[in-house]
Amino acid sequence: MSTEKRVIQGLLLLLFGWCALYATALHSSAYDSKGVPRNKEDSFRIVGEDLAGDYAAFRLLEENSDRAYDPERQSAYIAEQTGVKRFFSSVGSPVASFLFVPFLQMSYPQFYESLLQSGIFFFSVAMYSIFPLIGAILLTAALPAIYLNASFGTFGLFVASSAVLLFALAESRPKTAGLLGAVTTFCPVLFLSAAGVLFFRRRKKALFSLLTTGGLLLFAACSRYGVAVFGDVLKNASLTLKEIPCRFQSVAGLSACSGGNFAFSVVFQAIIAALVIYGAVVLFRRRIVSEDVQNAYVCAAFLFVTPFAEFGDYALFAAAAAFLLRDCEKRGYGKPEVLFFLLTGAGILLNPVAGTLTGAPLFFFLNGAALLICMRRSV
Repeated sequence: MSTEKRVIQGLLLLLFGWCALYATALHSSAYDSKGVPRNKEDSFRIVGEDLAGDYAAFRLLEENSDRAYDPERQSAYIAEQTGVKRFFSSVGSPVASFLFVPFLQMSYPQFYESLLQSGIFFFSVAMYSIFPLIGAILLTAALPAIYLNASFGTFGLFVASSAVLLFALAESRPKTAGLLGAVTTFCPVLFLSAAGVLFFRRRKKALFSLLTTGGLLLFAACSRYGVAVFGDVLKNASLTLKEIPCRFQSVAGLSACSGGNFAFSVVFQAIIAALVIYGAVVLFRRRIVSEDVQNAYVCAAFLFVTPFAEFGDYALFAAAAAFLLRDCEKRGYGKPEVLFFLLTGAGILLNPVAGTLTGAPLFFFLNGAALLICMRRSV
C-alpha cells in the first residue's frame, strides 16, 4: 500500500474512532451515576441493558437458586438491587459466570464498568495481535464493538477477542492461543467452529490446548452449578426467542420481531444457517483462500448461524472486519471492500436510519456483506 493511501486510511480510522467514542460517551450520558436512565420516559432500562439480566442470573447461580434463568426472577432481582422495575432476560453462559465470579461481588454499575474496561483492554490486545500498535489503537476505537457493548452489554468483546487471538496465535504460540481461545466456550457454536478450523489447518497443539482448556472450563462450571443449568439456559433462550424475539439480533429474532410467523422465522433461520455453513465448506476447500479471509468468514458466520445472537455479539462482526482489512492491506482493495469499510466506519451514525427504514440494524446487513466479500476474495 502506498504512503498516500496509508495516510488516508489512518485519517479515516481516526475520524471514525472519534465518532464512535463520541457516540459511546453520548449514549452513556443518558444514565446517571447509578446506571438508571435520566429520562424515565426513555426506552432505556439500565446501563448495559442486556448485561443486567446476565448479572442477575449469575448472582442467582451463586446463591444456588433453582430459578436463576427465570426472567421473572431475574427482573425481580434487578428491581431489588437497583430499583429498576423493567423486564430482563439472560442467555449468558454459566461458564461466563464461573470466570467472572470475582466481579459478582460488586454492585451492578461497578460490574458493568469493570467488564467493559476489561473487555476493551482484551479487544485492544486482540487487535494488536494482527496489526501494528498505532493501527490496533485506531481500529479498537473505530470499529463498532466498544460502542455496541457499552450500549447493550453482554460478553461480545471477550468472545470476539478470544476468537481473534486464537486464530492469530495458533501457529506461532499454539498453547497460548488455545488457552485464550477457550473463552469462546461462552458461545458453543463458535467454540465448535473454531475447533473445526484448527482441525482443518492441522494446528494440533492449538487444538489440543483449546479443547483441554475449554473442557476444563465446562467441567468447572458444571461442578459449581450443575449440568442441568445448561438446559435451563437453552430453555429460557428458546422461550425468549418465541415470546420476545426483538431481544435477539439473529435471523429468526429479527424476522419474528418484524411480524413474521415464529415457525417461518425458525425455518428461515435454519435455511440461512445451512447456506452459511455450506459457504464455509466451499471456502475452506479452496486452497488459495488466505487464512485472514477464512477467519473473517467464521467470525461473521456465527451471527447468522446461531438463533440467539445479541447486540453485543456484533463484536464478532468487528473481528471479521479487522481480518478482512488485514487481507486487503496484503492483497489490495476492490470497490466493494472500500464501500464496506466506509459503511462499517460510519455504521454507528447510519445505524438509526437503517433501523427506521428496515427494522434491522445496519450491522446485520454489513455482516452479510462481510460473508459475501469473503466469498468474493476466495476466487
